Amino acid sequence: MKIIKEFNNGGRLFYDKGNFDKWCIFYECEPREVKKFAPTDKFYFKHLLDSSKKYITVYDDLMDIFHKTTNEFDEKILHDIEFICQKYGEDALQIEITFIVVYCGMIAEEKKANTKLGKRIKMLGIHQLLKENFGIDEAADFSRGKGWRILDEECKKYGF
Repeated sequence: MKIIKEFNNGGRLFYDKGNFDKWCIFYECEPREVKKFAPTDKFYFKHLLDSSKKYITVYDDLMDIFHKTTNEFDEKILHDIEFICQKYGEDALQIEITFIVVYCGMIAEEKKANTKLGKRIKMLGIHQLLKENFGIDEAADFSRGKGWRILDEECKKYGF
């Protein structure tokens, strides 16, 4: 288990072994007896959609994170996310948690062996959700069963 960040609400995000690799992101909150859970695309897509209805900068902030993300975890990006999220007022903590989940998900995609799409697959779903008015389920499930070349063309169409 590698702790990513501990929050002032007692929650923490961490990488641990999942079904496919050791880069599964989990969230755990106080009390620690509560079972950890891995936020799914559908779980955080709902939060992103709700947040984007209240704050117009959600997509642009995620694009900024996308452009900075590599296959290596970078503490500076965590600090950047924390700083970015200060403008979200009473929703800052929840949006910060969600943005860090997205960031770590992008890293995990970049680390996948023989990846052709990497972090772009996460950004594609986010773009479809926030810019193309896809539903949560539709955006989260869009890539299932599609070849990487088709998804690569979709990503290129949107500039990533």
